[in-house]
Amino acid sequence: GKTPLVTGQIPPKPHYLKLSMQGYVDEIREVVPTSDIMEIQVRLAKKTGSLTVDSNPPGAVIYLDGEKCGITPIVLYGLPIGKYDLKLTKSGYGEWSEQIQIEHREVTWKHVYLWKKR
Repeated sequence: GKTPLVTGQIPPKPHYLKLSMQGYVDEIREVVPTSDIMEIQVRLAKKTGSLTVDSNPPGAVIYLDGEKCGITPIVLYGLPIGKYDLKLTKSGYGEWSEQIQIEHREVTWKHVYLWKKR
C-alpha cells in the first residue's frame, strides 16, 4: 500500500517492510510489531550518479539545465538521476550542447572538443 498505511492486526513476529519510490533507493527493514499502533519513520535516499566533463581546450564553462556548475575539467558528484541539458561555452570557441542521462551509481563521461571560431 501507500504511506501512511493503516493495516489490521499483524502477528507479533518478524516481518520485512519494503519502502520504494521512483527516483529513490529502496529501503528494507525488519519489523516486529510490539503493540496495536506502531509508527515507523523512514527517510529514503535519492538515487544519484556522477558526471565527469573534460574539454579540449580545457577551461570551458559548464551549464546543467541552464545553471552554471563549474569549469572543465570537473567531476560532479551526487546528481539526482535523470536527463539534463549539458552545455559548454568558452570565449573564442563555438558553444556545445547535448542532452545527457545520469544513472544510479554510475559515472557519465563526456569529453568535448570545442571548435575555434573563425
